[in-house]
Amino acid sequence: MSQSKPHVLFLSASSAVFDTIPEECYTLFSFHLLRITPEHEVPEKLTDKDLIIIDTYSLGVDFLDRIAIALQNIKRPILIIDDFNDDIIIQQLYNKGAKGYLKIDEYSTGLKQKMQNLISIQHTFVK
Repeated sequence: MSQSKPHVLFLSASSAVFDTIPEECYTLFSFHLLRITPEHEVPEKLTDKDLIIIDTYSLGVDFLDRIAIALQNIKRPILIIDDFNDDIIIQQLYNKGAKGYLKIDEYSTGLKQKMQNLISIQHTFVK
C-alpha cells in the first residue's frame, strides 16, 4: 500500500516563485499553490496541510501574523521564504510562529531538504 504524499500549501503573491519549485519536490509532495494578495483573507483549509510555506518577500510579514493567529491552536509548521540577512528579523519570524526560514537565494537548492525536515519534525510530534 502506498503512502500519500505530504500536503503542502504554498502562499505567494507572485506566481513566478511557483515556477521555480524544483521538479524533484513535485515527486515528494502534493502542492496546493495559491497566488494571493497581502490583503486576501486567510485560506480556510489550513488544518489539512502538513506544511504551510509563505513567501513573505511578496506577501509581507504581516501575512505571517494573520496565519499564525489562524493556526494558534493547531500545530502546523510554517516555512518562510524571504531575503532577510538580519538575525534579529529572522528571529522575529520564528517568534511570530515560523518553524523554518529559507533565503530566496537558497530556494532552488534548499527547499526540498527544508520541507522534509519540517514535515518529519511535525509527524514526530503528532504521533
